[in-house]
Amino acid sequence: MSPANSYQPLDSVTDPSPLRVIDTHAHLCHPQKFSYIWAKRDPHDLIAVDAASFFEDTSPAGVEKMVFVEAAVEPAQHFQELAFAEEQSLLDPRVAGFIAAAPAHPNEMAAKLERLASHPLVRGIRFLSRYAPRPEFLLEKPIRELMEKLSSLGLICEIGVWAQELPIVAQLARNCPETIFILNHAGKPNIAGGELEPWAQDLRRLAQHPNVLCKLSGLATLAGLRGFSREILAPFVCHVVEVFGPERVMYGSDWPMASTSVHYLQRITAVRQSLSDLSREELDAVFKANAERIYRI
Repeated sequence: MSPANSYQPLDSVTDPSPLRVIDTHAHLCHPQKFSYIWAKRDPHDLIAVDAASFFEDTSPAGVEKMVFVEAAVEPAQHFQELAFAEEQSLLDPRVAGFIAAAPAHPNEMAAKLERLASHPLVRGIRFLSRYAPRPEFLLEKPIRELMEKLSSLGLICEIGVWAQELPIVAQLARNCPETIFILNHAGKPNIAGGELEPWAQDLRRLAQHPNVLCKLSGLATLAGLRGFSREILAPFVCHVVEVFGPERVMYGSDWPMASTSVHYLQRITAVRQSLSDLSREELDAVFKANAERIYRI
């Protein structure tokens, strides 16, 4: 996986004071075992990646552990993907947690949540609005009741939404104050277009709910062809940290997405440089300590 010509060469990337890193958002895929919903649209992106390939690619960046986030397999294969995650964790204990796909139908969720909670590797579930029947799906009573149950099971809820859906997440967090929510990909701002608003204001309102945290994940994909650098990222990254505070922000890569255009070390260095105003302790929180606390690592 080599960086595209539009990015700086890997050997020119330097980190003056390396960090210890837990990547809270990486995907492992096995296309021979699983059918992926997104691969119907982007079959060229379907590649086999495992823990060994992840740590080989990320070792120059000081990544010590990772959280395996479900990769949108077909609903009938959710528990097979969990078995794959457990297998990878046995092969390499640095796979320190698994975020499972949310059950597909409300009437299946209660039993499946309890089953998921019985697996020590599982830390939570993830909802993706792109596969929901409608954006307001998360606010409907059966879903809200199940969301409220998560905290009693020791599970968190990760949320993947588009920027215009952030008010829905704010309402969800208000409805379920005992549940911990993790916003994926910083709420998907239009980094490629350089558009801070209305994302910035909606994110500020969301951050008012203390049970919500935010991941600096997937930023390379969101930057798109505009490029991936501190200058491009800093306004978005700094706003996330401003409104959530470093104690509620975590680093994640969305590996292996965009690995063919931006090497992992370039990604994490650009994020790190965007956080140049943080203290060493605050940087440690974003890149490691918060993940240890939230994911019980």
